[in-house]
Amino acid sequence: MRKNVITYTECKTFGHSWGKAPASTPTNVTYGVVLRCTRCHTLRHDSFDNYFDVKRHYEYPNDYSQGIKLTKQELREAYMKATNSIHPKQTLLRVVSQ
Repeated sequence: MRKNVITYTECKTFGHSWGKAPASTPTNVTYGVVLRCTRCHTLRHDSFDNYFDVKRHYEYPNDYSQGIKLTKQELREAYMKATNSIHPKQTLLRVVSQ
């Protein structure tokens, strides 16, 4: 999980980096798309009705929420401190794990 903490923190701080997922047609909908985050591999399922109103749900990796109990502001602060240090990944792991 530790190496994923960096990736998950980037997604929680800046938002996901969406790309079209393989086999990207959702089942049981008229229109839809499945997107995958290129960093953390979260799946976003968008389905549309005949008026193109969107229904959206997410599938997160099993350990996505584990170990990160910080607010968005705290995540940004931790990320900025980490990226301005000599060893950003080690510093970020230390800050997030506290």
